[in-house]
Amino acid sequence: EEEGLERVIRILTPKKYEAMVLSILERSEKKIAGWFGARLLACVFVGVASFIIFYIFGIKYAFLLALISGILNFIPYIGPWITTALLIIFILVSSGSWSAVLYVLIAVTVIQEIENKLLTPLLMKKIIDVPPVLVLIALLVGSQIFGFLGTIFAVPVFGIIYEFVKELLEKRKDEDLS
Repeated sequence: EEEGLERVIRILTPKKYEAMVLSILERSEKKIAGWFGARLLACVFVGVASFIIFYIFGIKYAFLLALISGILNFIPYIGPWITTALLIIFILVSSGSWSAVLYVLIAVTVIQEIENKLLTPLLMKKIIDVPPVLVLIALLVGSQIFGFLGTIFAVPVFGIIYEFVKELLEKRKDEDLS
């Protein structure tokens, strides 16, 4: 139902806090949409970079493998491992060259490191306005506490918590100044 969540919040929230809670909800929804967009951009980066590497090394079906690599990259940690296994199998079957496997694996590892350590934190900072260090901490804590699901949902949940705490601190600061 359209605006169903807003209706529930209006019913459950005291009038005094309704505007604040709805404002936090709206900003949280933007953070989640931003997280999704940032993940898609990271997947596009991995897919394009992988295609370039596969093309340079003359891997058969470079586009298809790059597409799979980009799509599987959406799943943190597990997606790149599945991609790596598929690449090893496919390159060995199609070319039989262990040196090609080694070079492609090194290149794919570099791509993943760039995406994980640089691109994703910067995109999260730019798009959902959460500092990159906090994104990395959220991913680490989420994966340690909740495992695989924690890695997927850590950043959007942290974005919501971050927005709530930020609002709370701003309210407290305004009250102290008054």
